[in-house]
Order: sequence, then structure tokens, then C-alpha cells
Amino acid sequence: MFISATLAVLAVAPLAADEAMADRLAVAAEPAALDIPPRNPGRQWLTLPSLEFRFHVSAECAAGGAPVALSLAVADSRVSLTEAALADTANRELPLTIPAEQLPPVALERFCVADDALATIPTDAGHELLVSAALSAHASLLCRSASHGDTMTYVTSPLGLRLVCAAQAKSP
Repeated sequence: MFISATLAVLAVAPLAADEAMADRLAVAAEPAALDIPPRNPGRQWLTLPSLEFRFHVSAECAAGGAPVALSLAVADSRVSLTEAALADTANRELPLTIPAEQLPPVALERFCVADDALATIPTDAGHELLVSAALSAHASLLCRSASHGDTMTYVTSPLGLRLVCAAQAKSP
């Protein structure tokens, strides 16, 4: 029993040390909110307008390293920060607008559909729908260290859409 517990501690210790020495990059954004007009029954695809996201970026190089470049991309839109901009602060907020022509349509079923017979807007999810991973953001961080050279860290983060049915149910 003592030997297996000791081996477990020894097996975990190197992982913790490696993790403490690793570069760190985190990217997150609140879902983009869109008002959706009532759609015709049977229509399943929603064409998206241009979307703006405000990314919260946290970037940190391992001990002795310094950030040299940070890149953030969604579809074909990209924002990059150079060493001078990164020296200001490692935690920042970055806006990025993705033009409509870069966005794929989103498949929807029974959300915000006009029903002339009942004069209501029936939905399966009420008047709001969260599409939690409609898009993906990809980020990279280049760190430079005299002892370890250049290292690159990559992350991918899902981007959500909060769809709100713009029409309210009509009273009879």
C-alpha cells in the first residue's frame, strides 16, 4: 500500500512541475446576441449578419520567457498583437468583427416560426435560444526565452450565439 501511494505521488509530481513551467493562453467571449424576426414554417437555415465579439485574453509565458506575438482568428478575420503591444499587459480585451460573408448559415428547427393560423410565434425553447458552439476562435501565443528559445501555444475556444425571437406572441 505504501509503495503504490509513493509511486502515485512520484508520477503526479513531474506533471505538476511541467505544468507550472508551461506557457498559458486562454481566450473567451460572451455569446453574440441576435434578434431574429419570425421565419416562415419549414425554413431551417438562418443567415447571420456581421458579428462582433469582445475576447478576454489571458497570456502568460513560462518563467524567463516573454510574449513576442499573439494572434486571434475567427473564420478569415484576424487580430494580431506584437511584442510592444503585449508588453503593456498580459490580460486584455480584444474586439473582433467577423463580416457576414465569412459566416456559415446556422441550422434552426422550430425556433421563432410564424404560424398564421394561430397568430402566434411558437417555439420549442421559448423566445431565446443559445447555440453554444456556432463558431470557433483560434489563438496562438509566441513566447521567447533565452534558455528555451521560442515556444508556441495554441488554443481553440467555442463561440456561442444567443438568438432572441424579436416577435412576441399576439393576443387573440
